[in-house]
Amino acid sequence: MYDRELLYGAITYPVYPEGSWLRSRGRFANVLNHPLYGVVADDHIEFELRPFHDAARGFMMGLIRFYVNSLNTVCDWTWSRKSGSYDMSYQSKAVIRSHVDAKLWVVEFSLPFESLRVLD
Repeated sequence: MYDRELLYGAITYPVYPEGSWLRSRGRFANVLNHPLYGVVADDHIEFELRPFHDAARGFMMGLIRFYVNSLNTVCDWTWSRKSGSYDMSYQSKAVIRSHVDAKLWVVEFSLPFESLRVLD
């Protein structure tokens, strides 16, 4: 969904096996690859946005990536095909909430459209 200023979305995943514990130690935003506290080592949900309707051209422009663990720690960053590098200093200003129970993991987000302009 969207309105004039924000893009809204929700992602759901089943917890499998049902009732199992999710492993998350990352408590610091935008810490991705730290050996103890990086979100990439946690149980996490990843999603990416390619802000263009054509997936191939969107890939050429670059990607905006989000990693969210079960503690609601968020890492947002961009990857540019032009430079072949990533930018961990990117701040999306998104509001992201993660909720986990015995059966389902839900991540909801609202993202300002102005944050998508970083790849222009």
